[in-house]
Amino acid sequence: MPNLGGFEVVGELTVDVLNQILQGAWDNNIIPHSTNIVAGTMFGPYAVADGVVDIPRSGVHLVMDTGINGVKVTLASEIQVHIANPPIPSAGFFDMQADVEVRVPIGVLPGTIHVAALLGSIPRGNVSAQLTSGDPVPGLTLTAIEEFVHAKYVDGTIPNHVSQNGVTFLTFTADAWVDIYDDASKPTHRIVVSQPTPAQVKLLIPVHLKLSNMSSGLSPAGVVAKLSILADLVVAPGSITAELSTATIDLEGYAPAPVSDAAGSYDSEGSNYTTDNTFSGGLLENAIKTNLKSRAQAIASAIGDIHVVVPTVEQIETFIADRAHAAIIGRGDIALWTPTPPPDGSVSVTDVKPLALNDAIAFCLNNPGGNTAAIFNFIPGGRSCAIAIDGAKVLAIVDQQIHRPEDEGGFGPDFPPHTFHNIAVTTPS
Repeated sequence: MPNLGGFEVVGELTVDVLNQILQGAWDNNIIPHSTNIVAGTMFGPYAVADGVVDIPRSGVHLVMDTGINGVKVTLASEIQVHIANPPIPSAGFFDMQADVEVRVPIGVLPGTIHVAALLGSIPRGNVSAQLTSGDPVPGLTLTAIEEFVHAKYVDGTIPNHVSQNGVTFLTFTADAWVDIYDDASKPTHRIVVSQPTPAQVKLLIPVHLKLSNMSSGLSPAGVVAKLSILADLVVAPGSITAELSTATIDLEGYAPAPVSDAAGSYDSEGSNYTTDNTFSGGLLENAIKTNLKSRAQAIASAIGDIHVVVPTVEQIETFIADRAHAAIIGRGDIALWTPTPPPDGSVSVTDVKPLALNDAIAFCLNNPGGNTAAIFNFIPGGRSCAIAIDGAKVLAIVDQQIHRPEDEGGFGPDFPPHTFHNIAVTTPS
């Protein structure tokens, strides 16, 4: 017989039963299936255009929470957020998953003996969220920088060409024309952003340099190359920064202009350059490379440090928890035990103490001063519930029944049974 700590009756339910009750609360919309996010709500540094939090039934479950004498409800949620006026296109939409945890105390509803999980008035501090899809920001890093650079090409910060007449190259002069490309439809003519190390970002900007009206040598002469800008990358909570102001400048893919490529025909530019460079003993190549590196440095300076503000994980999780709390507050409590004693007074429940155990919930009846520390899980294995009645209470009930008149439901004059002595036993003849 379990120790009931002075309570007359203790009833218990398993966590499995409580989870069935919880899913019933989802079915009855006490736990919302979905909630819209109001436009203008702040998502870290961004304002929301629209969004939604979905809570599927399969993602709703609970465990016991003895720390608050209650339960911890987990809502596996799906969150989609559209950002108003995002700083870069890739930051315009966030698709995330998170576990929302709600610590819910159990208690007796005022003026009743009904026990409920008190969800309807849950404080904000009892709600938290943890991203299960991971921090969405690292995946934005290279895309954010690439989009930023492309925008600088579109607005002219990175010019699509640079021209200068009468430029001195070694002992001769020429008119220089540099085409700078960023064409997404032509893989060899688009700016590429890569991350050679976790702490660096590299921009490769394709260019074509054409020298014409040369004072000596074969003209026109041309080369192609990629301007390399290698910058430190700092990804910190709340921001992505590529430090182009201190970038290392170099060239990659330097070569004579091909006869033709995706941009069109370069005719004899490449062969003329090769001849002129050979004649100069390679000094022409050095001079052109110096010129192109200066172009790259000018571009890096024009762009400046790339700094993109992004939401932190803490801001995202706070945002999700805020939305979840606003969605569940005021929708009602989750009834766990709602007895209705018979009106004839044959069963009396004067008070109830609900108790969260590690693996069950207990309802302790009829003793405000009872010792809940003595209560443990006594539900038999494979069963969903159990009820224990104090031994003294059982004897009192039996005694009351014995002395109750038969017309009032008592046992009558033939109770209790008697033992008779000196009974003769005969055998039929």
